[in-house]
Amino acid sequence: MVRAFFERGESWTVFGLRALFVWKTYSTRMDPLPKKCVPCEGGIPPLGDDEAQERALLVPKWGLADARISRSFVLENFRAALAWVNRVGMLAEEHAHHPNFHIRSWNQVEFVLWTHAVDGLTDNDFVLARAIDALAEKDGLSS
Repeated sequence: MVRAFFERGESWTVFGLRALFVWKTYSTRMDPLPKKCVPCEGGIPPLGDDEAQERALLVPKWGLADARISRSFVLENFRAALAWVNRVGMLAEEHAHHPNFHIRSWNQVEFVLWTHAVDGLTDNDFVLARAIDALAEKDGLSS
């Protein structure tokens, strides 16, 4: 395919741009997550192990263990840790999906996500994890 492309006289730049477009289109179509959390009252099965591992690839900064995903953040001080918990709390309210959180030390916060109504992981957990990641990036936080 690549050879045929260049035999037609196309440049590397055009090839690269087309490849980027195909990659972006493919990755967007392959993303199984909705943009926002969907209300869950239970009555649905949690994600299976393979599905959870597949979704975990979409939020690589989160750890997956025991049908839960978690991520820790180290902040400047205790006040910043409390402010970050509140900021994520407001985001969680917008999504109507609420994480467990733990202030592990004076400046470290851990968020743990799972869908309590099904006692396991659902897409909502990964949607909220992605939203928390976006907020962390906007606020200049790493892990």
